[in-house]
Amino acid sequence: MIYTLDVIFKWIYTIDYQLTSDPASYQNNLLPKLNYSNTPLAPQEVRITPDPLLFEHHIRPVALSRGQIDQLPTFFQQKDAPDALPFDPIACIFFWVSRYEEYLPFQADTHGRFPATESAAFQQQLLHLPVAQMWAHYLITQLQSQFPAFQPTPPRYRFQPTYDIDLAYAYRHKPLLRLAASLLKQVLTNQWPKARYQYRVYKGRLPDPYDTFSFLETLHQQYGLSPIFFFLLATYRKNDNNLPHDIPAMRELIQQLSQSYRLGIHPSIRSNKKPKALAQEIQRLYTHTSTKVLQSRQHYLILRFPHTYEQLIQHDIIADHSLGFASQTGFRAGIALPYPWFNLRTNQVTPLLLHPFQVMDVTLKQYLQLSPEAAIEHIQAYIQTLQQYGGTFTTLWHNSSFAEHEGWQGWKSAYAKILALAP
Repeated sequence: MIYTLDVIFKWIYTIDYQLTSDPASYQNNLLPKLNYSNTPLAPQEVRITPDPLLFEHHIRPVALSRGQIDQLPTFFQQKDAPDALPFDPIACIFFWVSRYEEYLPFQADTHGRFPATESAAFQQQLLHLPVAQMWAHYLITQLQSQFPAFQPTPPRYRFQPTYDIDLAYAYRHKPLLRLAASLLKQVLTNQWPKARYQYRVYKGRLPDPYDTFSFLETLHQQYGLSPIFFFLLATYRKNDNNLPHDIPAMRELIQQLSQSYRLGIHPSIRSNKKPKALAQEIQRLYTHTSTKVLQSRQHYLILRFPHTYEQLIQHDIIADHSLGFASQTGFRAGIALPYPWFNLRTNQVTPLLLHPFQVMDVTLKQYLQLSPEAAIEHIQAYIQTLQQYGGTFTTLWHNSSFAEHEGWQGWKSAYAKILALAP
């Protein structure tokens, strides 16, 4: 309960509050009053009848019964409380932001992830809405109706671009054996033009299609943006197919970007099962920047509760940016603001801050199969929603997604338009 109140009053809003279980102290206080109990205590208060969820000591399947108040979707209905709110917004917020449902058994996708389609937000057609913030907003408006002088500052809108650097260069700095294997494949399939193109890029006669960092730098300066770059620095394996971290081109790129922007680690698929691999990858990034690595985003967004976050905490990561779905855009936790992770396994608030994202390039193009023009309209709806409720609109893009010759025709100019809309 205290954790959820902190999410509402400290992380969504910035409001000091006092918590008491003493009825006399509560009644005599002149501050706006929120009563989270089964009993009315003051003639002027906002009362919520508590759902048992926040007071239980085990994780169980939860049947969500949907209601509605003023077009706001509600759950955890409290129908036998005529003088209180007809639902428990605190339980609603906790269920969403804690990712309660992801601790329960589910049908994983091919990468072992919790699929968007398994989520209550998707099944209730609410994934496109920051419902946790909307419930918090509703609670604040109820307090304001009882206490007109109570006028807290709502969360402000901001924009945060982020990038996953899975493969910094397509061909230019690829190890010779890997390039030879790629060229041989093109020759055996009679794709001579593609083979010639790859070889010319490797020799430096053509620009590398994934080397889009100058293009991004121009956009960042134009709009005054401070992006975050997450580098995959794994030992080469299937799906962890980045370039070697110690080649001069990678070292120079990481050092160059670290001078202007924040960098984070992009933990490999292998690191989910091999903690030593995560430590090694973090050390590699530190070696190139001489700066303590504090931020992360999981490669392929492989996120399992509570294992992934417990492992990050053990390696001194204090901010993770993996909280979003691969197959759908939207608000995985119903919130677009950073907030602390609550470990349901241990019932403890942790020092790890979660930074949700809403939109990924691969989701738009491959999963939703949107054209660049349709993607702009899709994203504009999220911008408008967050301008209304406040929060950070966060995009996840890859440097490879601006490569016109690699199947991303039109997306380079579309991204420039998105950045013009977002700030």
